[in-house]
Amino acid sequence: MEEKNKLIFEVVSAVDDVVVELTEKKFKEHIIVEHPEMIGHEKDIEETIKTPTMVYPAKSFPEKRIHFVRKTHKNEISNYNNVIVEYNDDSKERAHVTTSFYSENLGKGGGQYVYFKFKNNI
Repeated sequence: MEEKNKLIFEVVSAVDDVVVELTEKKFKEHIIVEHPEMIGHEKDIEETIKTPTMVYPAKSFPEKRIHFVRKTHKNEISNYNNVIVEYNDDSKERAHVTTSFYSENLGKGGGQYVYFKFKNNI
């Protein structure tokens, strides 16, 4: 395996026990290129998948992607961490992170949430 295809993490999501991975290639060639504020925040991405505040279908491809949002409690960075996850196959048992970014607002998903953590102080 090439060094940049190495896994940064592989974690079971809070939704449907889907195994989600983040590769070094995706992190270095897309996430930090498009969202440089994510440098050094790989653990925040992982924690957002494991313990999201809410999860809902992404607006552009609701049949393939899930949008995870977690309240960061890091006001010096941003209010929310958003992570977009895409399924690797039709079985929806494995998936990968396509991007992650911080935002001052909740992302705009594609409809009804599929997971919501009660008492989350949004």
